[in-house]
Amino acid sequence: MSLNETNNVASQTEEKKERKPVFTICVLSRDVVKALTVVSLNESLKDERLKEKYFIREFWAIGGSDLPKSRSVHIQDWFDKATKQDIFMFLDADQTFTSDDLLRGLELLKSHDVVCGAYSKLDGNITVQPKDIGDFYRYREGELYYGATGFMFMTYDIVERIDKYINRKVIYSGLNEKRTTPFMYEMIVTEDLGYYGKYDELWLGEDYTFCYLVRKVKGSCYGFMTETIGHVLSENKKLGLISFRKWPDKEW
Repeated sequence: MSLNETNNVASQTEEKKERKPVFTICVLSRDVVKALTVVSLNESLKDERLKEKYFIREFWAIGGSDLPKSRSVHIQDWFDKATKQDIFMFLDADQTFTSDDLLRGLELLKSHDVVCGAYSKLDGNITVQPKDIGDFYRYREGELYYGATGFMFMTYDIVERIDKYINRKVIYSGLNEKRTTPFMYEMIVTEDLGYYGKYDELWLGEDYTFCYLVRKVKGSCYGFMTETIGHVLSENKKLGLISFRKWPDKEW
């Protein structure tokens, strides 16, 4: 090998070694995106702390009628191109948040496989199921049985482990002809959830199924709450309500 070739190889190795993780954010919706979600994401991605640590890739997947299938396809597309240091996030099209919330989730992901931001549903309950609900409200974070995809981070490693565990790829009719691991789908399981009780037949949505699979492969789901992770809620067709939202200060 010539001196030039040696230098080129060394340069490429150093460049690969120093490459920042790619942080991919997928905004998913059946139909529309809330204006506050657009504002939240656009303003958050201006934060130099995020840009310093990550290459950020965002894409908007709008119009899919079958969200469980769409989520699996998008995870598969990301997984096929990602490297071990990369991070994937699902963001619902009615979420509200700040860059601090993104940074908090990314920091927690360093010691957990899946991290979910908790926010309020229309009935006032939170969208995650903590293992210790008292400690979760006291410390505003903790281990989860289940978490929602509205504000969910995941590592490459956990997706790889679930992919190997399922060990099956299917074709989703109407979406594409590519074989995809069904990472997210509805499932009926038997669960002992401690404080919550034992269930012979517990019907899980696609996000809770994903967390169930995380625990099946010995992974960890972790959740956290902040005052700025919110959810655009609708009381009726004419009135939109925002829950747990303190930013931005502008009227919209």
